[in-house]
Amino acid sequence: MFDINYSLLNSNNIIVITALNHESPLDNLKDIVARLKECKNVNNSILVIFDLLCCNGNEWNRFISLLFDGTKFIHQSFSVLSNDDIMPNIVNTQKLYFTQHPEIIKSSVMN
Repeated sequence: MFDINYSLLNSNNIIVITALNHESPLDNLKDIVARLKECKNVNNSILVIFDLLCCNGNEWNRFISLLFDGTKFIHQSFSVLSNDDIMPNIVNTQKLYFTQHPEIIKSSVMN
C-alpha cells in the first residue's frame, strides 16, 4: 500500500509517495504510473520521491527517487537519497504525516 502526496507538486515538481506498511511501493510501480497519469498536473517530467520508512526503517535507504516523464518511470534515474539530499520541507511534511497517522507506524517494520 502507498499514499501519494500531490501537495508538493505545485511548488517543486515533486511528488512524495509514502509506504503505508512493510510492503514497498516499488513493487507497485505499474499502479503508481496509472495513478500519476490520472493527475492532470502530471504531464511533464517530475521527480518522485519514495519515503520507505515503513518498509526500510529510518535507514540509509529510507528515501529514493525516480524521474517520471509523464508516461513512465525513467529507471536509469533511480537514486538513493541521503538525508542531506532531502529538502527540509519534505522531511517536515513526512514527519507531520506520520505524527497525524500513528497507526501507519504500527503496521510497519518500525513496530
